[in-house]
Amino acid sequence: MTISTERIEHLFLKENYLLGLYFPGDGLVSFRVLQRESIPYMYDEIGTLTADEWKEHARLGIAAEDIDNALWVGKKNHIYQVFYGIKPSAIKSYLGYPLETPRRNLDVKNVASKEEYGYIDGRKSPYDDPSPETEIFIPYGIDVGFAWHNPLTYAEKVLLFIHVNRYYVNVIRDVDLIEKILARRIECRIATLGGLERFEYPIRDTWNVDAVPLDAARADIEAAVRRK
Repeated sequence: MTISTERIEHLFLKENYLLGLYFPGDGLVSFRVLQRESIPYMYDEIGTLTADEWKEHARLGIAAEDIDNALWVGKKNHIYQVFYGIKPSAIKSYLGYPLETPRRNLDVKNVASKEEYGYIDGRKSPYDDPSPETEIFIPYGIDVGFAWHNPLTYAEKVLLFIHVNRYYVNVIRDVDLIEKILARRIECRIATLGGLERFEYPIRDTWNVDAVPLDAARADIEAAVRRK
């Protein structure tokens, strides 16, 4: 089977591109991409789902190598950009980011079970042609997991094609540059992590900066990037 990345390639970042990770409730941390490495990965360890089976949120582990999470980012200067395609087409995926926090829910019902909203299935994102809708940015130390639902009346084995762009980055401390990013005077890809709901993340401990609110004044930016 030939895998196509044509639908997602316009979202790939190149060397010297700027990337802003937005932490809901905290603000923006900005990075410069120094290097990129693309990693295609065929994942077959979800197993077979019986008719109408729901499989709870879990990490994508690798049993043979005793690896708990294949998408774990182990270095503070690495960021993953992940896309995935699903086979068979009817199988639905639900995102947990971090693992215990279900995303893509409606305000009226925050659930971690099979629903007719909040999922991406193999029709939207086929195994051989991953969709931009599956994009996930993962920095150091965040556990991301997925739940699965087989809505069919018969069992199906689930297969994933995962495309990972691993970026080697430097955190940006240049106050003038951050001001331009916030004012949208310079091109920077900004990605909100997870969803609108805040989650705990040790930003200062990880990069020795604080997140910057999108409406931050210059003095706030200077304080955020000051080394401690």
